[in-house]
Amino acid sequence: MEIQPLHLYIPMTSTQNNQDRLNMRLGKDLKAQVQYAAKLKGIPVAGYAKSVLAAAVAKDIADQEFLVLSLKDREAFAQAIIKPIQPSQEAIEAALEYKERFGL
Repeated sequence: MEIQPLHLYIPMTSTQNNQDRLNMRLGKDLKAQVQYAAKLKGIPVAGYAKSVLAAAVAKDIADQEFLVLSLKDREAFAQAIIKPIQPSQEAIEAALEYKERFGL
């Protein structure tokens, strides 16, 4: 069973400051598709573009900020926290040498 990442919801209200601009050029076909999609939704093109952009941004951020683990990976992660593996003597000596060498 896969856990779905949490997607952030950024409401677009009329009280938001709409002073900033984002200018871009679109190909003729893409512009026509955007206009058509906005018409299907019954909203202005700018409102449609803002809502689609906000949703895509929220998804991209969530995809990068949240780690989705399989059941097997979650169990392994939980076990590592509950019962961590003790470092070997060689690892301890290497860490001490590193600290000494770099003055930590």
